[in-house]
Amino acid sequence: MITDIAYYKDIKTFSGKIVASFFAAATPRTAGFNTINMQDLTLPGVILTMFLMWIGASSGSTGGGIKTSTFAIALMNVRKIIFQQKHVKWNYIEIHPETVDRANSIIFLSVLWIILASFSLAILSPALSLTENLFEVVSAISTVGLTIGATSKLTAGGKIIIILTMFIGRVGLLTILSAFVKEVAFSRINFPKEKLLVG
Repeated sequence: MITDIAYYKDIKTFSGKIVASFFAAATPRTAGFNTINMQDLTLPGVILTMFLMWIGASSGSTGGGIKTSTFAIALMNVRKIIFQQKHVKWNYIEIHPETVDRANSIIFLSVLWIILASFSLAILSPALSLTENLFEVVSAISTVGLTIGATSKLTAGGKIIIILTMFIGRVGLLTILSAFVKEVAFSRINFPKEKLLVG
């Protein structure tokens, strides 16, 4: 068992790469620590880090992201549609439709905010490249704290966007939007069902 990560001072050694890889794969989903210079990552490494940050930790934890269970439920829903199954199932357990709807809503709103925040950041902080822009926004909405050196390039307006994104990432956009909606009275009316053309 490796107890001292500082032992691997030369990251170019095989053992150093193994330790750094495991650490770099775990921390974007939880703490946001880094033992390597994030600016030295290649583009595939940056994309993979953003993906891990976006998924985040497990439900009920203090980690950010959309959560692993949300991502898993969305994948199971895709599998249900592909195999034309009636319900979303996992290990002989049927996932409640409300849970599936909530998971899909969380993913949609997360992607929507990332697009809006990145668009706003591109206007307010034009010095950022597209990669730096996306990395800052995904890191903020996932409340990770990693950067590839773009934080110092942010303008005052860009910092406000990042602060707002961190707040939304911590509270949850679905929760914030639900707070502004009055409680809807239960309706006993059933409307006719219609299959629309999608995809």
